[in-house]
Amino acid sequence: DLNRHMELVMSLASLGRAARAKAGIKVRQPLSRAFVVVPNEVEGAAVASLAEHIQDELNVKAVHVVRDVADVTGTCIVAGDERYSVAVVTDLSAGLISEGFARELVRRLQMMRRSAGLEISDHIVVYYLGGEVLRDVFGTHAEYIMQETLSVELRNETPPDGASTEHLKLDGNEVVVGLTRAP
Repeated sequence: DLNRHMELVMSLASLGRAARAKAGIKVRQPLSRAFVVVPNEVEGAAVASLAEHIQDELNVKAVHVVRDVADVTGTCIVAGDERYSVAVVTDLSAGLISEGFARELVRRLQMMRRSAGLEISDHIVVYYLGGEVLRDVFGTHAEYIMQETLSVELRNETPPDGASTEHLKLDGNEVVVGLTRAP
C-alpha cells in the first residue's frame, strides 16, 4: 500500500509542477497552498498522510485534500489527468515574494561560489548593495541565506577589490552581490 501511495504522491507532485509551469511560477518561489483533488476517501486519507512530501516537492506552505474541484478557493491554476487534479494558488503575498527572492539569491550565490573556485566547505563573506526591497530580503532572511551559503557575514556595502561580483536583477530589483572567502 505504501508503494502505491508514494507513486500516487509522486504523480500528484508532477501534476502540481505542471500547474506551476502553466502559471509561469518557478519552483523556487514558495506558494501558500495547493489543493489535491482525489476521487475517493481512501486515496484522500493516503494523500493527507503523505502531504508533507507534496509540500516539499511543490514548495507550498500547505496541501489541502479535497474531493471536488469546486472546493478549491483562491486564484488557482489547475493541472490534471483522467482521475486527479492539483490546483496551486497563485496569489503571492509580500512575504512569499521575499522568500522567493531569498531562494533565488542563495542559488545565485552558490553559482558565484563555484565560479570563484571555492570549495563546498569554504565559508564566505557576502557583500550587497541594492534597493530597499533587496535590503529587506537580506535582513529578513539573513539566517537562511547564511546557512545555505556558509556565509559568516552579510555586509550591506560595496564589495572589496578582488571579490567575485555580479550585478543581478530579480523581478526588476537590481542588486550588486559580491563574495570573498572568509578569513
